[in-house]
Amino acid sequence: MLHFTHRFVLGLANALVFCQLIGCFGSGSIANAQFGRLGSRLLGTKPNSTETSDAKSLSKGRQKELLDSPKSIQQVGYEALAPASGASKLSATVPSGTLFEPGRVLAIVAGEPIFEGDLLLTINEVIQTKAADAPDFVKQKMIEQGIRELLPRSIERKMLYHEAISKLPSPDQIESIKKDLFKQLEEKQLPQMFKKYEVKNLGELDARLRMLGSSWRAVKEQAAEQEIAKFGVMSQVTIDTEISHDELYQQYLNQRENYTMDNQVRWEHLLVSFASEPDRANAKRKLGRMGNEVVYGAKFSEVAKKDSSGFFAASGGYNDWTKRGALTNQILEEQIFTTPVGRLSDIFESPQGYHIIRVIEHQEAGYVPFEEVQDTIREGMLDERQSVAANGLMEKIKNKIPYEILVEGVKF
Repeated sequence: MLHFTHRFVLGLANALVFCQLIGCFGSGSIANAQFGRLGSRLLGTKPNSTETSDAKSLSKGRQKELLDSPKSIQQVGYEALAPASGASKLSATVPSGTLFEPGRVLAIVAGEPIFEGDLLLTINEVIQTKAADAPDFVKQKMIEQGIRELLPRSIERKMLYHEAISKLPSPDQIESIKKDLFKQLEEKQLPQMFKKYEVKNLGELDARLRMLGSSWRAVKEQAAEQEIAKFGVMSQVTIDTEISHDELYQQYLNQRENYTMDNQVRWEHLLVSFASEPDRANAKRKLGRMGNEVVYGAKFSEVAKKDSSGFFAASGGYNDWTKRGALTNQILEEQIFTTPVGRLSDIFESPQGYHIIRVIEHQEAGYVPFEEVQDTIREGMLDERQSVAANGLMEKIKNKIPYEILVEGVKF
């Protein structure tokens, strides 16, 4: 069990679909290029001044009200998430009694429930990839672990979403914004989802998503929420974008070990293996003729493809970057790391056969020059400033938006 669970957690860390605070500034999102137009609607007013500044949890009575409502889980969880009038809080209801798993309420944020089904798509995809053959009881443990990992991010996203829509001049505008986002999702992401899930139409996709605990409508709702939440952060987070040359260089020195270069070479290889010839004399004569062809103007790659032995002969004898210690043939490795760049080596022998090599490029061990990485360093420093500012914003929002977590063991 521990083996499967460990693999699951590692996979889950790479598969989070909910917007982590600094992740909210990525470039591959649905409406990234179009949010200027939508953003003007989001920035129409300032946050509601009547909102409380104290952290609140929903009462047990409110929780019971949600759980005792007669509406179906399918309708509330996937079909009927709509804003209440006059505020950013949404209401939802779930039936009493035993709930099927996708309808289990994990948390309530600003009056709106987060269902287990909202997280199952990511979790089940990871299980299929990392532990498809695990026993059912192990998979159930993985689902619970996945919920504990994903739920805090989902709560944060929901809070940021409500913070964003609280700035709308009218709550009714959220439906128009979502409609625009849904259209962009269908145009840009739907073809990719068809390819990912190997389906041909929307009906097949929805059936596939439901097998994984979700639905096409749920995916659209969550994607729209994420984009709106993202803009909610971007519109409120401002950072100092000025970074001096001295600051950049000091950061380079502090992180220099991240920019090391290995001792490695790119090289070409002619080989006549002993196994391919009746005796060593014939093998050496054949390699000598090949080397002379290159000396007198033939292309190294053409000679290698025509007469050379070995795995890389078909690719013209070309070997990409090879690090010290990567080859099992020590004689060959010594030659490629000591032969001058551009020079055709003499014929040399190893237990494998006779060889001629030519080094195309030799990179000595050391550090990547500052000039080559300063743009990367600048981006990293800006990301860090943005992360700090976003985390500060998130802490303020946590003190404004009421929430309740209904799952034990979740750190938030």
